[in-house]
Amino acid sequence: MGVLRTLRERTGLNQTDFASRLGRSQTYVSSAERSAVRLDGLQLMDWCRACGTDLREWADLIESQLSPELVKQIKSKSAGAGKKPK
Repeated sequence: MGVLRTLRERTGLNQTDFASRLGRSQTYVSSAERSAVRLDGLQLMDWCRACGTDLREWADLIESQLSPELVKQIKSKSAGAGKKPK
């Protein structure tokens, strides 16, 4: 199940009621949950706020769904990103 859907379902709201809280249509909520549309940073922040959470929680959920090997690769790449080439 997708992270956006997981966050919404934690609110106990169906798509229609959540859409009202978000100030969007039910079609928008459905499309976002199916990854038919991509949300930008501000839209993600609005989604999280409507769920009573924040972007950190969203990121933690994303990371928890990744395989341990992929998380290790991402962390090793980001650790080397700040190093200057020799």
